[in-house]
Amino acid sequence: MSQRYFLGLSLLFIVAVITITGACSFTTAHVAEAYMCLSVDDQNKPVVKTDKFPTYQWLIHCSASIANVPSSTVVKAVWSKVGEGEDSDEKIADTEISIDRDTWIDFTFLTPITGLPEDTYKVDLYVQDKLDRTLTFTTYEDIPDSYIATAVLATAVDKYNRPSEPVQFFTPDTPVMHCATQVVLPQDEKANINAQWYQLLDAKEYLISESPVEMDHTGWIDFTLTPSEKGLPEGIYRIVILVDGKPAKSGDFEVKSTQ
Repeated sequence: MSQRYFLGLSLLFIVAVITITGACSFTTAHVAEAYMCLSVDDQNKPVVKTDKFPTYQWLIHCSASIANVPSSTVVKAVWSKVGEGEDSDEKIADTEISIDRDTWIDFTFLTPITGLPEDTYKVDLYVQDKLDRTLTFTTYEDIPDSYIATAVLATAVDKYNRPSEPVQFFTPDTPVMHCATQVVLPQDEKANINAQWYQLLDAKEYLISESPVEMDHTGWIDFTLTPSEKGLPEGIYRIVILVDGKPAKSGDFEVKSTQ
């Protein structure tokens, strides 16, 4: 065999390897577990698993555990409305994230301000552009017993008064404290919604602010507490949401330094 012929075979082999390698996107990463849920913990693991959500659910979670992850692994979630018959699926959102270790990812879908219509939906999970897992869920019409669907503490809200920067606690120098409250009302009904802010001292409640609002439609209310220039003292506080004078939802929170 001549040196020229051997060199030609070698180059052909190299080209073939490059071609085959370029055509494949192999990865050891994969979806180990995945769940639809109402909420996640601080590690993005599912807390309340479900595949059924009320149409007013403002934030829907898809919690996924990705295993055997090499560096620069891209994971993508594609949210779609499932088509019926010959109708194709309708993509409504997508999110992708790059990771370099085994971890849980919290993919979230912020639903329209008018709610997510009653229907069947799905989330396709891709790892390195390869479909790995599909989860389906449905939405159903419902009205919360108290008309209060959720209340979220935040340092900022969006133009619809939904929480854009939710928090677990406030710092003493927070200029404005928000409690974004979602109200779901039956058609043609009204309700008086009031937020009462309390400071808890020596096992007693001390009312420091309240802000009543009359609602005649489903939507969000941005209840706020604006401290003085000195800020709020560190300690435990409580917010109580009342509907027509009756407590509907309450929760305690802390004002503390981040240090």
